[in-house]
Amino acid sequence: MKALGFYFIIINILFYACTERGIELEFPFEGEKLKVSGFLVPESPLSLALSKTRPVKDLLDSDFVVPNAIVFLYEDGIRIEQLEFERNTVFSESLYKGKYLLQEGKSYSIEAAAPNLPTIVSLPALIPAKTFIKQLAYDIQGTKANIQFQIEDDPKSDVLYFCQIRGHYISDSLNVDTIMNIRGNYVDDDEFGNSIQVVNFEEVNLLGRIRVNGKINRIAPKVIIVQVLTYSHSFEQYRESVADYDEEIGGFFQSSPFIFTNIKNGYGIIGAYNRDTITINL
Repeated sequence: MKALGFYFIIINILFYACTERGIELEFPFEGEKLKVSGFLVPESPLSLALSKTRPVKDLLDSDFVVPNAIVFLYEDGIRIEQLEFERNTVFSESLYKGKYLLQEGKSYSIEAAAPNLPTIVSLPALIPAKTFIKQLAYDIQGTKANIQFQIEDDPKSDVLYFCQIRGHYISDSLNVDTIMNIRGNYVDDDEFGNSIQVVNFEEVNLLGRIRVNGKINRIAPKVIIVQVLTYSHSFEQYRESVADYDEEIGGFFQSSPFIFTNIKNGYGIIGAYNRDTITINL
């Protein structure tokens, strides 16, 4: 029934658009709330983006930023630091960053407060154990590569994997030194026929598109980076709910109550991931 309701809204929008009549849609607004997004990564400080929800009417970018928030980080229920405001971004978010290096196997949560907004608290998130890349094999011919490896899933875990190929592009003549994503895909642990999953990247085009002074240059990487990211179950739930929401109504409206969140009194996601990396020098 919920899906039928979404389709009814879209049909009405298209109908009024075709007849060139002005319309004004009213959607429930629960009042301004904080929205947060960030990832817990071992051996790295926490960096998160904070913004606030607003009614959908004539909004400026500055209406969403929250540069005056107080943000605390907790480890296993104990407050360990206050994150510092860094800057506002072009995406109408305020960045906050800590200095404490997070640890694998520890549980973390955040608490954030801002004037005239409800205080938010994230549910504890555990940084998952690293999933190692095994049996790596590759064949590189010019600017094409075939890369294969295995990952082993713990049947007791409930995680999501992201396998990716990245390139480290260096050019003295172009004054370029950057890492770029080449190809990647998610692997749900529910897809494992057994505890071993073979991951294949075939006919990978290694050439990177580097823009310098308005001109696109195609250069080959000096190093290929093979990575497996192991995401927490909470991020898997968030990703699946966003995909379902986009499929049903196109993702027109942000901070929907239909999207999974692990934030009390607010919106967004505090996820966690661990990663294993192998480099191939060319």
